[in-house]
Amino acid sequence: MTNVLLILADDLNYNSIGCFGCPVDDISPNLDRLAQEGIRFDNAHVNIAVCQPSRQSMLTGLYPHRNGALGFEPIREDVTTLPEVLRQNGYYNGIIGKTKHCMPENKFAWDFFKDTFNSQNCFGRSPYIYGREAASFFQNAKETGKPFFLMANSHDPHRPFAGSEDELTKFFGFNTYASRYYKPEEVWVPGFLPDIPDVRKELAQYYSSVRRFDETVGAVLRALDESGMAEDTLIIVMSDNGMAFPFAKAN
Repeated sequence: MTNVLLILADDLNYNSIGCFGCPVDDISPNLDRLAQEGIRFDNAHVNIAVCQPSRQSMLTGLYPHRNGALGFEPIREDVTTLPEVLRQNGYYNGIIGKTKHCMPENKFAWDFFKDTFNSQNCFGRSPYIYGREAASFFQNAKETGKPFFLMANSHDPHRPFAGSEDELTKFFGFNTYASRYYKPEEVWVPGFLPDIPDVRKELAQYYSSVRRFDETVGAVLRALDESGMAEDTLIIVMSDNGMAFPFAKAN
């Protein structure tokens, strides 16, 4: 049976990556390569444009008003989830990062569980840590002899953005270091936002976070390649909803 690797961005607009037309320089080399080698869906939509309900809708195949999670709430106990079905069919299931948005935990049948939203794991913003934990999961899966399902949830490019004052002071107290920081004059301003200095400043931080998410994708894919299981793995990359700016996320 085919392995499944699902990589989820947090608050990523579809047109913030190169393969979907983003003109920002060198924004997503790993995602662009993956798109070139695979299939790009131009007319796909999430069922609801906010984090937890979107993810739970994704893993139940039901709209929020059908699975019981109308907001940031757990699904009903009688609702069947994808990980439950996969476990029943012999899969080894794992989740890395953003674990609290699949609730209640007992309904999601995880065999491997790694929450990254803490200071030891850079609050889900470190590509290195995602690569390390993915490698650990792939090794465990190989030892079980079972096909695997891994949901790798990055916290990028969710606020606080890379290099922002919120990241440095209010929330984390340290910089998690993107490999590239964009300047306000380097960014592209989507048509639904005003092209003013404050917006450009925040967009520069947002695109730096997008670039860091792309590096996370690259780290997980390298771990998969090194595991020797890449050729038998279906890789899906998507976002839970759009960017955290007016007229995007939750709209």
